[in-house]
Amino acid sequence: MACDTLNKSFHDNMCKTSIGGLKAVYFISDADPLGTVNYLSGTDTIDDTTGGTPTLYKYDLDSFASSFEQTIVSSRENGTSMFQQKLSINIKGLTTDRHKEIKLLTYGMFKVIVADQNNHFFLMGLEYNADVTGGSIVTGTAMADKSSYTLELSANERKPAPFFNDTTESSLLTSITGTIASY
Repeated sequence: MACDTLNKSFHDNMCKTSIGGLKAVYFISDADPLGTVNYLSGTDTIDDTTGGTPTLYKYDLDSFASSFEQTIVSSRENGTSMFQQKLSINIKGLTTDRHKEIKLLTYGMFKVIVADQNNHFFLMGLEYNADVTGGSIVTGTAMADKSSYTLELSANERKPAPFFNDTTESSLLTSITGTIASY
């Protein structure tokens, strides 16, 4: 493949190897702390966490109807820089149990692990947490219309959401010594 033989400085700009979309999100409540975050030496990549055994509340997503965006906000006049993190998720299917969970999510503040279609895991709201800022419960009008929950979450952070040094859910669970409760 041509991308394998090109100079690395050109590789990232010329090769089309990534796709959009999200696979899943994992909510971690402040009542169930993540613990101390440890980074790989000289990077902003999370190697593991220590001192916590959180429960991760996993939601599988409508893969190509959910997104994670980070906007850089920088002001020369104020001498400040920050990162606005925005997560838009679509969870298929209305149920009474999920209805209750969505309601509880709107009340809390969380750290959110975002899993994308490229097997990357990001930690949203690491320092200041993320919270639900909007959303909807959709039933549609026609028989083929969607029946789902949409949620908008936001966080404002000093740094962009760090990557985890993991590419699978099982290695992620080992890194953070956590358990999963799926919904």
